[in-house]
Amino acid sequence: MFPLFWFKKHIGVILHNSYEQFIIQHTTVLLNLNSIVMSENVFYGKVADHYLEDNETIYHVMKEEIVIYDLDTAKQFLAERLSFAKGKDYAMIFDCTNIKSFNMEAQKFDASDEALEGITFMAVIIKSKIQQLLGNIYMAMQKPKVPTKLFSNKEDCKKWIKKQRIAKAA
Repeated sequence: MFPLFWFKKHIGVILHNSYEQFIIQHTTVLLNLNSIVMSENVFYGKVADHYLEDNETIYHVMKEEIVIYDLDTAKQFLAERLSFAKGKDYAMIFDCTNIKSFNMEAQKFDASDEALEGITFMAVIIKSKIQQLLGNIYMAMQKPKVPTKLFSNKEDCKKWIKKQRIAKAA
């Protein structure tokens, strides 16, 4: 949880009678303090932060404290992603550079139709050769149903997604 002074300093929040009700830029938002919506383009969730990059791409960054990606984390991530997407399909950039372990149940879940709902393309940012090896094994075993590729940086993800959109439109 964030201390009250953090909200006042970083968001310009006006506190009302309870810790759960805030006014952000003159819009009343009821909050569960584990997930805070700051604008239409940003969602700070319990397991990840979600950013609308353009009208067709969402950038998801796993929280630093999430180092083990298990089934509960995968389901929470899906709930946050779907809530932020509001029923629209998006390309997904998934930054999982801080994750040290992907549980097998979570991997199977992430390959399911339920978990892939609303994703047009998936670019995954990794940072190590071990993550690359494990990611390639995952893709070979689970065979994602949407075009998926591993990258070492966000810029390459964006270029690949742009190429995928052009190819799909042709």
